[in-house]
Amino acid sequence: MKRITERTDVDCFIIGFLILFLFVYVSELLILVPCGSFASLATCDLPQASKDFWTSYFALDPLFARMEPYYATIMSIQDYLYNPWWAICLFMFWTDRQDAPWLRTITILVTGMIVATSLVILGAQLQHPHYTARVMLALLLINGPWIAGPLLFAWRFRHGSATATAPRRGSLPRALLWIALPFAGYVVFCTIATAIT
Repeated sequence: MKRITERTDVDCFIIGFLILFLFVYVSELLILVPCGSFASLATCDLPQASKDFWTSYFALDPLFARMEPYYATIMSIQDYLYNPWWAICLFMFWTDRQDAPWLRTITILVTGMIVATSLVILGAQLQHPHYTARVMLALLLINGPWIAGPLLFAWRFRHGSATATAPRRGSLPRALLWIALPFAGYVVFCTIATAIT
């Protein structure tokens, strides 16, 4: 197994993305566990910690708070398929096994599915008057990484041999910076989203 300092910047950045995805997965469990399913969200009595964490997002995305059947299905696919898959990807990248052909194939399929389900939600949001240009920009800043990240993963897997042979930097601070960038960027995006709404 290669040390983290022997990884390419792209692979370190992807590791950071995957850690971010798992952090958000844990935050989604604040809803899923107490409610039992996303379909029950609209009628579920969430614990105070869950309410405190999710209230501002519920106000920004009322379709999410109402959790209509199509939305509940998409969120269930996300938490029962996509998020566990990102955990597997993180393990594979962390242990330097990311170039396994089966991982590439499945990740590209999951990427297509996540982009498609994201477009379904976007199409539903555009039908409601609540979703003004400002709200949509805020939602794009908050949810955009779940399209950008998988597209980056697909690009990495498509061009795996080229990125795998890229020169190694050998610097721990540089590797940690690339790992931290997705999370730091997400914090900035969420701060901007909060400011514009």
